[in-house]
Amino acid sequence: MKSGLLSYRLATVMLGGVFASIVAAQSIYRCPDANGRVALQDTPCTGTGGARVTVKPASGSDSAQPIAKEDAKAPETIKPALTRGESLKRSVARMEWERKDRENGFAVRDAENGKADLQNGMSSAIAAIGAEFRMGGSQLANDVWLQKQQSRMINVRLDYQGRIQAQDDAIRTLIEQQAKHRKNEPPSP
Repeated sequence: MKSGLLSYRLATVMLGGVFASIVAAQSIYRCPDANGRVALQDTPCTGTGGARVTVKPASGSDSAQPIAKEDAKAPETIKPALTRGESLKRSVARMEWERKDRENGFAVRDAENGKADLQNGMSSAIAAIGAEFRMGGSQLANDVWLQKQQSRMINVRLDYQGRIQAQDDAIRTLIEQQAKHRKNEPPSP
């Protein structure tokens, strides 16, 4: 019984050694794509520009052997992975940027709706004054009254045009702020 257990253990150790040597001899390939991003794969790269990385046990070190001689001048570097804290900071910065972008969009939309309300208000006020023209009376009274109504219409139009111009200026400022904000888009986490 003891010899069977001993031979089982010996076989397990030998198989473990075989698997360890297979893993130690494994290679992976770093292959850049058309956009310059590096992909890791277990098959050789198509074309040129990749490097074979020999995987060694934890006590060993990685060694990269260039596949193509023309790419031996500058080995491909892999950016270190972000720490959890850095990734979290980027995520928060990205969310803040997106929130501000939405707020800017809402402000522009609200300002444009305000401008439309002003234009509708001006049309309604002028239409109400125009409706008063239809009332009759003596010719002289009508002429004086007509001048007064025309003066009122001009004043209403000027008032609303000033408000609409101010709203246009506010919209332009908001759109410029939005464009400036979008230029400062943070990197994706």
